[in-house]
Amino acid sequence: MKIKYNFRGSQARLDKYLSRQFKDVSRNFVQRLILGGKIKVNGSAIKDKNYRLSDGDEIEADYQAPRPLSSPEIRLKKVYEDDYIIVIDKPAGLLVHPTPSQNRPSVAGALLAQVKGIAGVGENRFRPGIVHRLDADTSGLLVVAKNQKAFEFLKAAFQSRKVVKKYSALLHGRLSASHGFIDKPVGRRTGEGKMRAGIGRPALTEYWVK
Repeated sequence: MKIKYNFRGSQARLDKYLSRQFKDVSRNFVQRLILGGKIKVNGSAIKDKNYRLSDGDEIEADYQAPRPLSSPEIRLKKVYEDDYIIVIDKPAGLLVHPTPSQNRPSVAGALLAQVKGIAGVGENRFRPGIVHRLDADTSGLLVVAKNQKAFEFLKAAFQSRKVVKKYSALLHGRLSASHGFIDKPVGRRTGEGKMRAGIGRPALTEYWVK
């Protein structure tokens, strides 16, 4: 799908501008489009997410947004539920929400099919009530908001680091200490789709070796 925009105004970063235009995808997705050469400005592909737009620039975007997919066949394992939240035990192999590259059955689709009124909760129709996520191959607990008030409360709790996440993981190799901290930012490797330490958002991990 190709969409064209005519930019009007003072200079703006390309990824931020397109994030405001694409209501159903994240800025991360927009940046991957840019790095993949799917965005053209004045007829030329731009692969710099920090590219600055100028008044009168013509932008052409070539992308396919995922479609919301109801998944009534997936029975969610609920470990807690009240009028405000649901806590789900997500199995490994199940997507939390659809993505442009993986539009298959997901937790989001099961929520749409099984929880009345959740479709309008949150900030994105592809993530109804979903405040945080787990990778598809990771199992664990997900907290989902059932109404907007609960969503805003949970969002603020995660942003202010009032929520502690605990994981069990298998590692390759040996750790020199049985307990320690990893205080490094974590972000996505440019063009690889993989995460690495040393770039991105601040992150603090405390670990114990079992």
